[in-house]
Amino acid sequence: MQQIKKNPKVRILRMRHVLSLDATALEAIKQVCEESRKKGIIFLIADLHSQPLVAMQDSGLLKEVGEENVIGTLIETLEHAKKLLK
Repeated sequence: MQQIKKNPKVRILRMRHVLSLDATALEAIKQVCEESRKKGIIFLIADLHSQPLVAMQDSGLLKEVGEENVIGTLIETLEHAKKLLK
């Protein structure tokens, strides 16, 4: 992400292959979320499984990301991103 010269308007973290999160992963997601917010980038999460969701809830990260920014499938997330950009 640091190699991209121009910031995107939306950043989607697709988590379809992530079945569990530990403290290090939670911190990494938090940093990406904060960096996105500082740069004015909409941060969305797609394809979140139940254990990562629970881990994010328990750590408070879900509240920081915003439940409204955890959408569902990638297709649903892309549609949501299009609506936010209009």
